[in-house]
Amino acid sequence: MKLRLIPPGEFEMGSPEAEIDALVQFTPNPNFQAYFRSEGPQHRVQLTKAFYLGSCEVTQRQYQELIGVNPSHFCGTGPGKYVVKDMDTGQHPVERVNWYDAIGFCNKLSEKEQRSPYYVREGEAIKVLGGTGYRLPTEAEWEYACRAGTTTSWSFGDDKMNLAQHAWWNAVARKRTHRVGELLANPFGLYDLYGNVSEWCWDWHGEYTAVAVSDPTGSSAGTVRVLRGGSSHDAARWARSAYRCILNPAARELVHGFRLARTIDSKIEVSPLASTGGSEARPKESDGWVPLFNGKDLANWYKPEQNKGTWDVVDGMLVGRGGGAGGQAAWIASRRRDFADFQLRLELTRPVRAHVILRAPAEGGHPYGWDGYGVALVNGTTPAGQVFDAGALRKSVGWPISWTVPAMSVPLPQGPYSVEIHVSGRTITSFVEGTKVAEYDDAENVFTSGEIRFYCGYDSELRFQRIDLKE
Repeated sequence: MKLRLIPPGEFEMGSPEAEIDALVQFTPNPNFQAYFRSEGPQHRVQLTKAFYLGSCEVTQRQYQELIGVNPSHFCGTGPGKYVVKDMDTGQHPVERVNWYDAIGFCNKLSEKEQRSPYYVREGEAIKVLGGTGYRLPTEAEWEYACRAGTTTSWSFGDDKMNLAQHAWWNAVARKRTHRVGELLANPFGLYDLYGNVSEWCWDWHGEYTAVAVSDPTGSSAGTVRVLRGGSSHDAARWARSAYRCILNPAARELVHGFRLARTIDSKIEVSPLASTGGSEARPKESDGWVPLFNGKDLANWYKPEQNKGTWDVVDGMLVGRGGGAGGQAAWIASRRRDFADFQLRLELTRPVRAHVILRAPAEGGHPYGWDGYGVALVNGTTPAGQVFDAGALRKSVGWPISWTVPAMSVPLPQGPYSVEIHVSGRTITSFVEGTKVAEYDDAENVFTSGEIRFYCGYDSELRFQRIDLKE
């Protein structure tokens, strides 16, 4: 489950009066008029603690693997199966789940990861236990993360013409859900906040007041819970940062889903994040993960003799650039040279050509630095014409290189995406966007330990938002 770390901060929650009046005037339905009026009065909200929020909505595959069923309308066995005929909907958001289903998923995932559940259910009553287990975001957390420092109707501005780049709404979605993460992310790296499925929040619905508040969790009681973001069946005016939808928490309706949140633990050190992006908050230590790249300098890295490009830290990201035609590739390697069994987690923007080499010999080996176990970081084609996808695996001893194990193709989003690699004994396993795509068992176990090296092609730019390691 891929999560983003959202920093603490303040924002104006809700919509200004003039925007609400315009929406009400345009909407003859009195129920929807009430929804729009509930976006005011706009008021100041302070969130005093950082938290994690899912970069995408929970998918059908994730839900089925954990719960054992797929309740979705738009899946191969659902009522809408004819709309998604011949589609693999595993990466579509799960829907037709009620609020209690979402709470149950949170608790079960917490137990699977050996976390204390955040909630306990006593009949229809849900009690918050606290801790670092998975949970639903509060309504304030959802809007704060959605806005990501912006004050406009959408995180990209007020121009509805740009909505199709960010949202599956009724004018473009063809009345069905779509794969998560295919459109542009907001400044915090979150996808599908507008459209696709409406997302359950923790809160009972309540009326706003003009009074400034800190860490609000909604009304103490009620009859309906809040959903946010609009869906693939909604018009643009429902798919906005401030829009509030309400529903009985026991109801299972079309295109209602959720994304996960999690409270950070005391071991996390959060650095300031600019309101519209900036350097990402980085974990000092979380579940055993430690940063190999600190977001400030190249302290853990050196440039081997094969490097013909440049490596710099720009806005908290590690940026490699090839040196132009003639094979002038950029290389960078870990100063530590004895990595053996480990997990590597990367967040990067899509380059033209890039690989990571694991257990690479620090001395000797091929003069161009290819020796070791290689993992493709983007789709591409070898000089010999072999087509490969991100996550493809190979064992390289000398030249030329070829991909030993092809990867299952996973569409790469336009924005940042994740690659995770597990190295254990003679087995290498790769994951792209949380999906296992390839596994290689090297019976010869040629490379037992070594450096971690990154390659950026002569015609490419490679940007890492984070490089984390677990041993």
